[in-house]
Amino acid sequence: MWRGVLRIITSFTVVALVRKVGSGIAVFTVYDLISDFIHLGFRGDPLWLIEDALTYGLFMDVVIFITKSNLFGVLYDDKYKQNLSAIVEGLLLGFAFSFVHSFFT
Repeated sequence: MWRGVLRIITSFTVVALVRKVGSGIAVFTVYDLISDFIHLGFRGDPLWLIEDALTYGLFMDVVIFITKSNLFGVLYDDKYKQNLSAIVEGLLLGFAFSFVHSFFT
């Protein structure tokens, strides 16, 4: 369970720092390639790479596009607006991630 939480937190952090469309898919692709290589060697299952990159990463990229590269309100000066934006976007992405995982597995 904690690996999944760590994966989501690190991906949110990296994507919030980069703030470019395509970074979500890139983060999940790199994460899956590294984790498959560490855990399975070269016998990894490419289905999980495709599923993670094109679903989770795509949701992250769609949110970056909709918010015009202001993911989690990092560019707002007002702390209230920044916190509200981070909470709302985090809840939406969390719901989208939970829906995708149960739908595809």
